[in-house]
Amino acid sequence: MATESQHKIITDLYNYQIHFELDVEGIDYNTEEINPLHFNKVWGQIKTKCENGIETNRTISENLIKHFKLETNKKLHVLDKAEGGLCCGNQANTEGKQFKFRYDPYTYCGKPVHRQFIDSKIVLTDFTNSKNNNNNEYWTYEELNDIMNAFKLYMKDVFECECNYIESRIVLEDKYYIDDLD
Repeated sequence: MATESQHKIITDLYNYQIHFELDVEGIDYNTEEINPLHFNKVWGQIKTKCENGIETNRTISENLIKHFKLETNKKLHVLDKAEGGLCCGNQANTEGKQFKFRYDPYTYCGKPVHRQFIDSKIVLTDFTNSKNNNNNEYWTYEELNDIMNAFKLYMKDVFECECNYIESRIVLEDKYYIDDLD
């Protein structure tokens, strides 16, 4: 069995995200009774809810928590910030680890307006604040896999079918790549 340190994601080296995407190309429409327009429409609605902030994505975060299998993830809270998401500790989560939904508000004529990102991905981004991370709380791959599986289970409920058409992946981005070029 792996030790805790073997499961840690090295947050000092990478920014990381969890990407979810509907795999419409993987659906065999000849053998399955699936309406692709329905799938795309519902996926678009969920994506919009995720990206329009805490007021629209709170129920999605609550449903993720209900579908978690790991005890550590079952203790997570809905992140009470504009973009929404998941966090450990208090809901304002000024310390420790958190995942935020991708969020892109902008203003038009002084009023906030939300736009949906152009791609078809639903993205959760890690915002573990290493400066305030006094408890050394980092996400493990096991916890990230549990988040990905919980999202797929939630979407199974939403689509009311097995929903094997959602791809999920962990994306790592080198924090220091630009600095290394100098």
